[in-house]
Amino acid sequence: MLSPGNANMLSLTVIVNCPNYLSYLFETFFLIFALCSYRLSRQSVPDAQVPWSSSFPSYDPPSFTAPFVLTAEWADKEIKGGGEFKWNALDGKVNRKSHEGPYSMSGGEPKAPLNVRGRTGMKGRGVLGRWGPNHAADPVVTRWKRGEDGK
Repeated sequence: MLSPGNANMLSLTVIVNCPNYLSYLFETFFLIFALCSYRLSRQSVPDAQVPWSSSFPSYDPPSFTAPFVLTAEWADKEIKGGGEFKWNALDGKVNRKSHEGPYSMSGGEPKAPLNVRGRTGMKGRGVLGRWGPNHAADPVVTRWKRGEDGK
């Protein structure tokens, strides 16, 4: 039975028994460092021009994909013509469907998925590995100690 007295021991056991834990921590800190290290400026996007349905002829945002993403075996390769991926569908083991509904493709070459929320002032993947949706689940575990009065 888990009690406040042995909760820290349980956490330590999980860390020691999980061989990928240190690798996961390293990758997480590397991603945070990478995000902070790149000096990038997004193109300014007025609120009225965020939706793709609004006209914004001068919209030409900078492109950025982190160098480590381009060489990572877990990441998608660069888009050549747009036909190498199954957009808005299950693409082998990769789910490219968005939970927010179908997404459109850019009009330029190469064709790339457009953010369903609208213009962001930047194009490319940033530090994300997949073109299109990057599904993730981040569980948050909390605990607390109740006082003698139950609060």
